[in-house]
Amino acid sequence: MRSIRLPRMLSRVFLVAVGLALAAVPAQAGPWVSSPSGVTQGTVTEIFGGDFPLAGQVVLEIADPSNFATLHVVQVDEQGNISFQLPLNQAGQYLVKAWNSDGPVSGQAPLAEAIVSAL
Repeated sequence: MRSIRLPRMLSRVFLVAVGLALAAVPAQAGPWVSSPSGVTQGTVTEIFGGDFPLAGQVVLEIADPSNFATLHVVQVDEQGNISFQLPLNQAGQYLVKAWNSDGPVSGQAPLAEAIVSAL
């Protein structure tokens, strides 16, 4: 096998061009979940999120203020977004974790998290 040796200046220009091309690629933020702030106990609030794999499913693990957790399977739309209506039956913080469609796995970090505060 024969190697080709590039002139030093040409190899530097090539490395700079590769570096600029890599820097121009935007970083992926990754999946996220959120909710409106200042919600009231006894109402329903929307948990929403985005940047999920298209046409998949997401499992929302929602822990209420007494730390009782429930799982909800949510379909991801064609834009990578999710939406879930959460009844706020208790005052306090609700912790929402989004997992892939395989559900929570021991030692696996959630894809995204949000805190809902019901007053």
